[in-house]
Amino acid sequence: MDFLLLPEKIKKALSDIGIEQPTILSILRAGGSLEGAAGEGYLVSCDDRLALFSRKMGEDSYRGAMINYQDPGLQMSIRKDKFHSILEIVHNGESKALRFSSYEERCVQPVLDAWHSAASKTKSPCEQAPAPQKEPLPAKASLSPMASAAASLMYLSTIDGVISETEDHYIRLFCHDSEKELKDAFAYYKSHSFDELLDELSGLDQQQALCILANMMELAMLDGLFRSSEQNMLWHFAESLGLTRDEYQTVKDVLLIKQQTSVLKPGEC
Repeated sequence: MDFLLLPEKIKKALSDIGIEQPTILSILRAGGSLEGAAGEGYLVSCDDRLALFSRKMGEDSYRGAMINYQDPGLQMSIRKDKFHSILEIVHNGESKALRFSSYEERCVQPVLDAWHSAASKTKSPCEQAPAPQKEPLPAKASLSPMASAAASLMYLSTIDGVISETEDHYIRLFCHDSEKELKDAFAYYKSHSFDELLDELSGLDQQQALCILANMMELAMLDGLFRSSEQNMLWHFAESLGLTRDEYQTVKDVLLIKQQTSVLKPGEC
């Protein structure tokens, strides 16, 4: 999640405790309060500490907590359910959970790396555990057209830092719940940039590129909004794959018409 998307109250709270944007490693937004209720929660990680903010639905103010990574009473781990990953934080006996899409798991790694690094400094050399090994990246990934499309949808859905259950469901339906296609797409998404994916897609023909563009654009419009950040990514995709402005606009016009379901309701024509 980008710093600019944080609520102003949280930006001010961070400034008050001396955390400025250049020192921030990672920002995560939870799908609910950190206590598991409806609402919202945020985690802001620096190299030596993390700040937690949470509020339940209907509350005006955020509850905040600051945790030092070197605190011996801190434990963090990730577990998964069917559609989400959960970062569990236990600090001095209190548990909090940050629930997010499994597609965003790569955003959690800087948090865990900072904790492991800071915690190891508090131990003697004999006590230090070896640093977690990261999987080596393949020299060149080869994706099927379907997995390439699914990866494209993953990049678009997380452009605002959060993927909704509706977006997650759309991607799974698009892949016909093919675990192999989803697994291949997710593995690529975790280890490559969007521009690298565009290079991977350079061999697609025009119809394949238009099909992926149409599905990306429909996904972007699911929540009734069509943000400038989404439009910029979509045009970057279209231009990189050799689609023309007219082709892009045609897809956009058709999908905008499709979204105008209000014309089908009595009295709203």
